[in-house]
Amino acid sequence: MKCCGKMPRRRLSAAVVCAVLLFLSARPADAGTALVFEDLNFAFVLPEMMRGHTDITRDEQNFGSEKVSTILIAYTAGTLSANVIVFEEMSKSFFENRRKGEPPSPSRVWESHSGRVVVLNGLQSNPFPEGSREFELFLDFPTQMTVVFDSFRFLHNAHP
Repeated sequence: MKCCGKMPRRRLSAAVVCAVLLFLSARPADAGTALVFEDLNFAFVLPEMMRGHTDITRDEQNFGSEKVSTILIAYTAGTLSANVIVFEEMSKSFFENRRKGEPPSPSRVWESHSGRVVVLNGLQSNPFPEGSREFELFLDFPTQMTVVFDSFRFLHNAHP
């Protein structure tokens, strides 16, 4: 299934996001629905609290001969919106070189058999106004992220 092709800097509507959600058969007992990015060779399940409140933006940047694909996942509620999950896909060598110059460490890093790396940078602090419903909801966000960590998978052994 080609869910999210090479579309630089394009917003996917909630309807499109719902259209690309499918059952994650690798985890039938507790899995919800997975977001599948076939062109980047990975899939994961969003936390329950994100479902129906998600805006996804894709971007690609070239650094010489290296391409870094970024997926920004925002939580949206009315007029409130904040990027809360950021995935970056790149070569292992580019990741290792970049990591030398960046002190913040990512939440998680996964390496495929083909030498591609997916980096997950999660929420560092609660982006919503204190006292708001969303602020209270995001107090539990670190616990909710375990579903992303546990469900992340590469689709194929080799990157397309």
